[in-house]
Amino acid sequence: GVMLETVANKSFENLMKEKLFNPLALNTASYGSPATIDSISQPYGHFANSPIKKDFPDYISPMGNVAISIGDWSNFVLFHLNAYQDINQIILDSFTLQKLHTPPNSATWENSDLEVWIAKTIYGLDLKTFSYAFGWATKMESDGNYLLFHNGQGSSFSARVEADPESKSAILIVTNAKVDLDRLRDAAKTIRRYYTAKTNLPDHF
Repeated sequence: GVMLETVANKSFENLMKEKLFNPLALNTASYGSPATIDSISQPYGHFANSPIKKDFPDYISPMGNVAISIGDWSNFVLFHLNAYQDINQIILDSFTLQKLHTPPNSATWENSDLEVWIAKTIYGLDLKTFSYAFGWATKMESDGNYLLFHNGQGSSFSARVEADPESKSAILIVTNAKVDLDRLRDAAKTIRRYYTAKTNLPDHF
């Protein structure tokens, strides 16, 4: 974030608005807790059943901290899924987007026992089989499809997205509370089980 600000002589938040939010018409996207931006119509986050108006401090912005409507978040995910369709892309071409979804073959991970425990206990991740691309966690299914997913969590909000580029389908879940991320994964499984009976969705993430 600091490097980008230094080179462009602009704040990180303004750069993201100029280079990402505006071109993709993500009009609701901003940084910080929704209630900080609009305390009347936007929800407060919660931690241990207590409402929290402000989430992480502003300097966390380069690692996330985005507030966005479900509709605009869906459009952002579709922007990534369109990389696998015959659609003219804006900002990044399809090849570059697909590269962002693919873990480097040369990547090696060295994790301490504590890191393994934290990943498993807090984030529900098995680092022995965990593959991380450039901003997306990935899983290769038995049919050869790449499945993309990612968790997001501040001090008082939690979110999860699961996307299948092959079927161009995705599940997005968000709650205005800091919760065990396994709950979001379990909720996604329930949603997928229900809709798989009605349409063609991937069975597993």
